[in-house]
Amino acid sequence: MEESSRWKARVLIVDDNEHVRKMLKQLLQRHGYQITTAESGDGAIESLQPTADNVDLVLTDYVMQKGNGIELLKKIRKANMFLPVIIMTGFGQKELVIEALQNRCDGYIEKPVDANTLIAEIERVLTLAEDIRKNYQFMTTTYDGTIQGISMPTFLQAVETEEKTWTLKVDSHGKVGHLYFREGELIEAETAGLKGEDAALEIIVWENAKIMIHNTCDKERSIESSLNFIIFESYRIKDEQTSKAPPDDGLLKKAIRLIHGHHSKEAQGVLKTFLEINPESHEGWLWHSRLLSSIKSAEISLRKAEKIAPADPEVKQELEKFSLAKQKLSQDKIRRCRFCWSPIQENVFQCQYCKAHLSIHKDFFVSRRVPLKEVLQAAIERYADVVSREKSISAHYYLAIAHLNLEHWDEALNQLHKAVNLSPKNPYLSGQLRSLIDHMDSWSLLSQEGTSSYGETTEQPPGDSLVFKRERILVVEDSVTTRKVISITLSQKGFEVIEAGDGLEALSKVRDAKPDLILLDIILPKMDGYGVLSIMKSNPETKHIPVIMLTSKDAYAYKVKGELAGSTAYLTKPFDPEQLVETIEKTLLRFQTSTAH
Repeated sequence: MEESSRWKARVLIVDDNEHVRKMLKQLLQRHGYQITTAESGDGAIESLQPTADNVDLVLTDYVMQKGNGIELLKKIRKANMFLPVIIMTGFGQKELVIEALQNRCDGYIEKPVDANTLIAEIERVLTLAEDIRKNYQFMTTTYDGTIQGISMPTFLQAVETEEKTWTLKVDSHGKVGHLYFREGELIEAETAGLKGEDAALEIIVWENAKIMIHNTCDKERSIESSLNFIIFESYRIKDEQTSKAPPDDGLLKKAIRLIHGHHSKEAQGVLKTFLEINPESHEGWLWHSRLLSSIKSAEISLRKAEKIAPADPEVKQELEKFSLAKQKLSQDKIRRCRFCWSPIQENVFQCQYCKAHLSIHKDFFVSRRVPLKEVLQAAIERYADVVSREKSISAHYYLAIAHLNLEHWDEALNQLHKAVNLSPKNPYLSGQLRSLIDHMDSWSLLSQEGTSSYGETTEQPPGDSLVFKRERILVVEDSVTTRKVISITLSQKGFEVIEAGDGLEALSKVRDAKPDLILLDIILPKMDGYGVLSIMKSNPETKHIPVIMLTSKDAYAYKVKGELAGSTAYLTKPFDPEQLVETIEKTLLRFQTSTAH
């Protein structure tokens, strides 16, 4: 769709929440869209009568008091097959997404709604609808021939809309497949030994395809899923494959990346293929040895690497690790140090080679820590690369343990907290985080009396501003773990911290403690953050206190609501400790500067 037509697109917003309708309307109007609104599905249908020519796209919530988004979608489809519809759903509601796609929904947005994501999805759907309209004249004629240059999903949705009974022969870069439609429904697909839905998932993502159309279909149905769902799945699978294996990576590089991310089984298959092609690669055999759980088998692979490149420094270092490990091992089964790759016994807590502790165990905080710093620094860089390209619980965890070995307390806390956020029901990770929090809490209290966690007297550097910076921060958060993480982080930076677990307790602490700044979560028991903020700002004694809103909802509407209620700044969880402290310091400085004048 050209910019001029998208700029004038008319959007109907359907939501029973007046505040949400208002926020969405303001957002889309700023991007040039013409907006009408309705508070229910029935109201939306009335807005579309007698035809839908006055609307270019419908944006509807799924959950409404009168009907729901799927029911509205079905009514729209009976009246107009072309009108684009986007449904807003709650996070993780996969069944609703599937049902929406099966009923020819054009797009969906998960709540909380991010402004940039919403605008991008609207533009994508409008562009797709324009492509279908451009091909409508072609589709309404009887045709038997070959076409090329049309987007495959767009063309197939047009076939569905026009209820064609066709056989499509698809040719792309030497690959050939067939898609069979009866009265607009995809009933069968075939390509290279695949049939049914598996074949359709393969064919639909082919690029630069040439399509030959035959006005017949002589196949029986084997595909039950809707065309929209198959299109959605095919591109989801393609995106996953692309993210896991960048096209420019060689087999060995791909295998190493998989090993770094702890995808051992997949890495074994890739390395096997690589070594079949490159049996004289010492690096391939070195990494192959690191994947094996038997010391004997691992040593066989390592000896192959030594035979090929006896002078290679990494191979020589690996042999040194094996020699040291064999003195400690009492059985053939091994695991690997996650930092230096040395073989270690299954039940040990410390690597005999790099001296790094491998977890937070009962003696961790009283043990002497003298790890090889260069090994741990390399491991930190490696795991940081992993978390930059994928969500990895293990990478965040071992980043935390590496930082702990180097006594980087804040970063260790940050990374372990991220691991727990990715797997909140994992008792092992929660226990590890609790151990670290308890230790840092006791260390923080001792440090205030001039004593370190190991009983040694400590001195603050002359002129260190943290010694004198005792601004009082009220942390209002219902999650005990999150509240503790924030409190310890701020205590380490020299702030005095008081805590509240719900909205009513927060108001009491504001009145009694007179904090210099408040960190206020939005979703709280008894009274939410907006309610607390409203009462504070209406009181002359507390309205001047700067407030930073905390929430997991990274959406424009929530930020606007917080600003309208009187918040000073806004942080989206999870956040880095440095980002938290920086935001607090900037807010305090801005407040102190303004009051000084």
